Amino acid sequence: MNTVVLITFLAGAVLTKAPFPDMDSCKVARAEVLLQEAPGLNAICVYDKEKIKPERMFRNFLNSVENMNKYKEKSE
Repeated sequence: MNTVVLITFLAGAVLTKAPFPDMDSCKVARAEVLLQEAPGLNAICVYDKEKIKPERMFRNFLNSVENMNKYKEKSE
């Protein structure tokens, strides 16, 4: 299972990395962090490990484009 990590930055420097079981709980924590309204404070939620391989994602994208082109050709 992939975990989600909340990475907190201040003026471009990483302050903390906190793990969460899912993206929703990370987003809730991110909202709480950003309530601090400190200048230069930012936070992002990212997957700790790749959820999908880039090659697979690219292949899926190309397949989608090819399918759209085929559909367009049929409808013309």
